[in-house]
Amino acid sequence: MAALRARRCDVAVRYTYDLVPEPALVADEFTVHLLAADPVLLALPAGGDLRAAVDLRDLADTPWIVGSREDGSAALVRAACALAGFAPRIAHEVDDYHLALRMVANGLGAALLPQLAAAAHAPAATDVALRPVRGPELVRRIHALTLPAPAARPAVDAVLALLRPRVA
Repeated sequence: MAALRARRCDVAVRYTYDLVPEPALVADEFTVHLLAADPVLLALPAGGDLRAAVDLRDLADTPWIVGSREDGSAALVRAACALAGFAPRIAHEVDDYHLALRMVANGLGAALLPQLAAAAHAPAATDVALRPVRGPELVRRIHALTLPAPAARPAVDAVLALLRPRVA
């Protein structure tokens, strides 16, 4: 966002989690374009009913695998587990979805992963069950930010069109 403010780029992409408070953007500083609402799924070692939603209270003693940024998946895990009535036991911090899925597959803990990220790393998830969480919906919202523009910007509009998901 600093590069966008300094006009070193024309589009910035960021994500937020619904349960994680974000600092408010300065009114009229950016135009915010919602690109996707990406469900967050629970990654567990394979087994059991893959369609059944999981109550996080059942995982109160489970070690958790999170990202190292406190404003990302670590904050989401803490918020979701707090709503379920417990503080998670953070066992591992990794910033690689592929590695997180391999760690889950090897029984090192549970993780919350955005569906798009899990799908992109599907080969690493062959021994992982991706399941919905019972309770409040967990969603990662992906946004593009641009500077407000009074006139047409064909290049920026083209980039935004490419970033938006295709509807079949």
